[in-house]
Amino acid sequence: MTNRRLIIDIHRRGGDDNDRTIEAHTRKVLGVLLSTRLLNSIRVTIKLRAGLPKGRRGDCAFRDFTKGSTARSKHYTIRLRRDLPLRQQLRTLTHELKHLEQMARGRLAVRTTYGVPGFFWRAPGQTGPATKFPILPGVGCETPWHLQPWEIEAMETEERFHGPK
Repeated sequence: MTNRRLIIDIHRRGGDDNDRTIEAHTRKVLGVLLSTRLLNSIRVTIKLRAGLPKGRRGDCAFRDFTKGSTARSKHYTIRLRRDLPLRQQLRTLTHELKHLEQMARGRLAVRTTYGVPGFFWRAPGQTGPATKFPILPGVGCETPWHLQPWEIEAMETEERFHGPK
């Protein structure tokens, strides 16, 4: 069995070259959020882009969609707006790394059941089936963004690393 280290790929199209700072911040945050065993088994691709849908500052997704709907991915893609100030990029990156941690631990998933896509969430210590938050066509998740439990956790992690906004 081979043991590899955390792999971080940064893809930037234009903008300021803050790649070393972004990589160091990613290693620092994931070093706190993940166990060494889990940390050594994942790969993170960070894409710095000019614009994201719906005015977002960033997002996080599985990279490997070829596995079954219940399989956990080992490769994640985080997209960040490259035109943000570095301080805001790092804050947004911390937020998205928390989502990566939630997905890597199997606490947050996006999948379709009975023809309805949704977010599946497990609170820390929750047993039994995950709670489904349906994604409605043209609307998105019916629960407002700031009330979604995975977003509340991510905002708390932002504050833990960067202080209040």
